[in-house]
Amino acid sequence: MSPRVSFVIPTKNRPEGVRRAVTSVLAALPEDGEVIVVDDASDPPATHALREVTDPRMILYVNPGPHGPSAARNFGVRQTQAPVLMFLDDDDLLVEDYCLRVISRIDSLPDDCTFGFSASYHLEPDGSWTEVQSISPAGVLGDETPLKYRQAGLGMGCWITRAAFDAVGGLDESIDVNEDTEFSVRLAASGHRCYCDQTPGVILIHDPVRSASDQSSITKAAGARARFRGFEYILLKHQDFLKGHGAFRRKMFTRVVKYRVRAGSVAGWFRFCAQHRPVSDVVLYIAPGALWLGLSKLLRRKP
Repeated sequence: MSPRVSFVIPTKNRPEGVRRAVTSVLAALPEDGEVIVVDDASDPPATHALREVTDPRMILYVNPGPHGPSAARNFGVRQTQAPVLMFLDDDDLLVEDYCLRVISRIDSLPDDCTFGFSASYHLEPDGSWTEVQSISPAGVLGDETPLKYRQAGLGMGCWITRAAFDAVGGLDESIDVNEDTEFSVRLAASGHRCYCDQTPGVILIHDPVRSASDQSSITKAAGARARFRGFEYILLKHQDFLKGHGAFRRKMFTRVVKYRVRAGSVAGWFRFCAQHRPVSDVVLYIAPGALWLGLSKLLRRKP
């Protein structure tokens, strides 16, 4: 019997985290669901951490490469034929009723509402949970909703129909950070609407309460250079679509400048700006960006 829903959990060097993540999903999964764990070059292999998990609904695969969060997720998706895909990071937990909430809701959604995300709980150092609402309004979100509210973080209770995932070509393996932003922009550009569930679907476990044996967040570990290159990549790849989303584009440019300042990198800024149209918009970005980058460079040189 083919699974109705498949969770894809990529993992690397988080033995305690992935064990807890898988356990939380199995407790919430219907009998016709499955958990695809993708070992993305863990050392020691993830099979060590999961050796006591005997539930046949969990299947562990070793990603032969290419590696990275997007490539590992794409590899995991290729291992299943489930019509509904859900994602969970290997350092987070699933709220027990979330999977069934998603499955029961999908059939009532418009045909073009093909993906969604949820609010979350944050695990605090004292063991308590803090509920954190999504910045997005609840319900079906389409063109009438600003693009910044249609961003589905892959670790934020993200689900998507298999048909939609395949239609847009899966995740872009060219970038290791900001990949969920690129994916959400691509889905919006292709006419897909999303659903925001303001009842938490995941429990996020951040560095202060993560097991000491587990690797830190990939996004936090990524250098400022990788961060600004990711945002520049998205702005260039989707610049035709983003012309109609000025507020979102300005926010992205601001992030480029922010992380360029942190990286102390001026090289390539003018070339990057020159690739954008219309020219009137570029002038708004290039001058203040150059000023901030120049000042940061001077401050770094002060004894």
